[in-house]
Amino acid sequence: MRGKGKMFNQRNNIVIACLFGCLLLMPFSAFSQEGFGQALGVRKSLSGTADSKGREVRSFGSQNQTVEVESSSIPFSALNPAGSGTESPVFYNVHVLGEVGRPGVYKIRPSDRVTDALQYAGGQLPNGSTRRLQLRREGSTRILDLFAYKYNGLLDNNPYLMENDVIFVPVKKGEIQVEGPVNRPGNYEITRPISLAKAVAMAGGFSVGLSAKTPIRIVRFNGEEKKEIIEVENSRDEMAGFEVKKGDAIVVPHILIADKEFDYNLKRIPGDNIFYPTIDDNVYVIGAVSLPGAYEFKPHYTYKEYVSLAGPVRDAKMRSIRLIRSNGKKLRVRKSTTINAGDTLVVPQRYWKPEVVAGWLGTVTNLTLSTLVITDRFK
Repeated sequence: MRGKGKMFNQRNNIVIACLFGCLLLMPFSAFSQEGFGQALGVRKSLSGTADSKGREVRSFGSQNQTVEVESSSIPFSALNPAGSGTESPVFYNVHVLGEVGRPGVYKIRPSDRVTDALQYAGGQLPNGSTRRLQLRREGSTRILDLFAYKYNGLLDNNPYLMENDVIFVPVKKGEIQVEGPVNRPGNYEITRPISLAKAVAMAGGFSVGLSAKTPIRIVRFNGEEKKEIIEVENSRDEMAGFEVKKGDAIVVPHILIADKEFDYNLKRIPGDNIFYPTIDDNVYVIGAVSLPGAYEFKPHYTYKEYVSLAGPVRDAKMRSIRLIRSNGKKLRVRKSTTINAGDTLVVPQRYWKPEVVAGWLGTVTNLTLSTLVITDRFK
C-alpha cells in the first residue's frame, strides 16, 4: 500500500508540473497564433530587457497600452495620421513619405511588411520608384527593390517593419519600354544602363510570336534630339553586348508583321511627360472631306495624316490645301509645313457647295477662324 501511495503522489506531481508549465507558456503561444505571422519576442521585449541577440529592443507605439489577446483574429483597419487610434492591441508607428498617395504616419501590425504600409498610404504614384525605395531605421538607410521582390521572389526586399521606421519613395531615375512578343510588355524602371538581354528578361522573356530572324529595333533620341532606329541581331552575344539607356523603346519583332514597315514614331518617350502648352490641342480639317471636324494633335503627323483621317472626297484639290494658324495667319501647305496644335486645314474642291460652307461654323470652334475661312473663299 505504501508503494502504491508513493507512486500515486509522483504521478500527481508530474501532472501538476505539466499543467503549471502550460499555464506559463500560454500567453506567448497566444501571441504567435493570433495571425501576426511571426513571434514577437525578437522584435519587442515586453519586460524591457533585450532580444535574442542581446540588443535592447524598443517597445511598440504605446508603452502604456495593456496587451490583451482575445479569441479569434484581431480586427484592424489602417488609419490616416488624423485617426483616433487603432483597434489592434499591438501596433507600430511608421512614416510613409515621398511619392505616395497619402504621405503620413500610419499604425501597422507587427506582421505588416513594406508593401502593406505603401498600400495603407494610397500606393505609389506613377512617378514613384519601385527599384530604389529607402527604408530608414535608427540612422541607417537600406535600399529596397520591389521589382526583385514581386517578380524574382526575393523576400529580403520586402522586410517586416519596426517602430518609427521611415519608408521613403523617391522619383524614378529612368524608364524603358519593351513591346512586342514578350511575356510582360510595358514600361520598366532602370537605375543605370543595362544590356538588351537584361531588358528583355525584365519583360519576362520572349513569347511564342517572336520572329527570331528579324533584328530587334531600339527607338532612341540621340544627343542631337533626332530619332534613330538601332537594329540589334537577335543572338545571345549581340543582346548581351548592346547597352540600353533610359528613354529607349525596345520593339521586339513579331512573326505576323516581320515583313511590314513602320515609322517607329512614339506618342511618349518612356519616363517622359509630354505637355502641349495650349488650350486647344486639336487640329481641324474642313472642306472637301467626308468627316470634317477636330482631330487629336500628334507631334509627328504631317498634313497628309490629318487629311487622310478626314477622308478627302473625289473632287478635292489636294495640291491647293490651305492652312490657317491659331493666330489667324494663312498660308499654302507644302511638304515641309509644320502642323501645330489649334491649326485648321482647309481642303478645297472644284466648286463649293452651300451645305459644306454652312457646316464650317459648327466644325471650327473659333468664330474668328470660321470668318477668315469664309472670307478667304468668297472674297
